[in-house]
Amino acid sequence: MKFYPINLNLKDKNVLIVGAGKVALRKFKRLLQTRAQIKIISPEFNWEFLPYLNQESEKYIFLKKKI
Repeated sequence: MKFYPINLNLKDKNVLIVGAGKVALRKFKRLLQTRAQIKIISPEFNWEFLPYLNQESEKYIFLKKKI
């Protein structure tokens, strides 16, 4: 499989992350820099999400549920 680079303007766009493991955390941190509106859905959250779970933000929302 060949890969190609892509650039997206995600400012004010809705982005969904399903799951909250290490890969999701890495994506979440990078997406925070884009000023996207991030929604993370997972029945469990990696402990490294705790600093973000304990604060409110207009940039992201966490939903603790199964899909």
